[in-house]
Amino acid sequence: DAKIELGQRGTKLQDVPLRPPWLRLTLAPLGAGALAATVLALLLGLLRAGAPTPVSDADPLLAGRARRRAAFTTAALFVVGVAVASTIIIRVSHAIPGFGDEINYLVEGKILASGRLAVPEPALPEFFKVGWTDLWWTDGKVWGFHPPGNSVLLALGWLLGLPWLTVPLVAGGILAVQHHLALEVLRSERFAIVHVAIVGTSHYVLSLASSYMAHAPSMLFVS
Repeated sequence: DAKIELGQRGTKLQDVPLRPPWLRLTLAPLGAGALAATVLALLLGLLRAGAPTPVSDADPLLAGRARRRAAFTTAALFVVGVAVASTIIIRVSHAIPGFGDEINYLVEGKILASGRLAVPEPALPEFFKVGWTDLWWTDGKVWGFHPPGNSVLLALGWLLGLPWLTVPLVAGGILAVQHHLALEVLRSERFAIVHVAIVGTSHYVLSLASSYMAHAPSMLFVS
């Protein structure tokens, strides 16, 4: 339905038709995906051309060096993830939640940081209600309906006076865990780096790992 509905005080006033460039909107993502796949295929081909670096215990000395190198790489990726997510959430988002769900998680985190599961409503709750913030119920209390896991992480930040603090830590943890997981599955340091590069440059991962949403913590703990 390519139109915008204009309204005032709940009354629909006008429909404004739009003319979206459907062909460009359809072909551009497909072309970008094909280009990315081509670049990735070329990169993998170059990596295959060189000798892979398997993680093997055949030679204890080489295996020990490989483990130390892998541990250093994992730690470095954690630092990079923390730095990138910190830059995005502080310099781009200014640590301000962009969605109602983010507000829900933040408020629930602050409530948990106070040692409670719910708090009384303010005197004039109608002045605090915002769309998509499901915190107001019929029992005169403010509490979040989301599962508490993400809010528990945010509560740690509230306790330290930096509500956004755990967000970049989770982002760094994702890159570190993905690197370790790729080493276990692919048995190659080079291919593990390629895997982390794909994950770490995904717009979807970058945006959600730099927000207060629960997607990134879920990805970290599922991994």
